[in-house]
Amino acid sequence: MVAGRARAPNGTSRCFAFVRTRAFLCPHYVQEAVAGVGGDLHHVTVLTDGDVRLRALQHEAAPHGDHVTDWFHIAMRFQVLTQTAKGLPVDPADMRGWVIETLERAKWHLWHGHRWRTGELL
Repeated sequence: MVAGRARAPNGTSRCFAFVRTRAFLCPHYVQEAVAGVGGDLHHVTVLTDGDVRLRALQHEAAPHGDHVTDWFHIAMRFQVLTQTAKGLPVDPADMRGWVIETLERAKWHLWHGHRWRTGELL
């Protein structure tokens, strides 16, 4: 699912959403929302689950819009990485512990809006 909001410079906004089975209507939904607020495609924010095909649709409909992956799906990806790290063999240098700690710190920084710190850690 893709959900988004078109926002005009005066602060008015209009939301839109679509699912993959209705992807052919994506440009229509976005354009309708943008027209409804009298804005342009530079003021569109789209929230997705990070699926590559949905991001491609979003890029087609609003190429200059902001893309945001929702926190639930980001947290799921961190969980998969952490579970994978827990499966690493224990070694004298404790690489497994370092990886798990680094992932937790990166997740904390991302949750608290410190994206640049997350990038430094990973």
